[in-house]
Amino acid sequence: MLGSDLYLGAKYKEYNDEKSAQFVHEAEIILYTGEVSKEEIKSMLDSGKVQLGWDYKGERVFQIYNIGDTVVFIK
Repeated sequence: MLGSDLYLGAKYKEYNDEKSAQFVHEAEIILYTGEVSKEEIKSMLDSGKVQLGWDYKGERVFQIYNIGDTVVFIK
């Protein structure tokens, strides 16, 4: 999906925040883009989806996210 001009790295963190009764999942994905434009990257990522699942009050809950909708560009 990414091609030879793009390189991807990632780090993840999960923890149980007992004060707010939440389980927190954070993902930081670092994409090295070279000469590829933000518009080209967003277009490629629009076709990608990620499904997250967790247990809530004894039931399994799923949420699907479009990667292109959630991408944040930082220079």
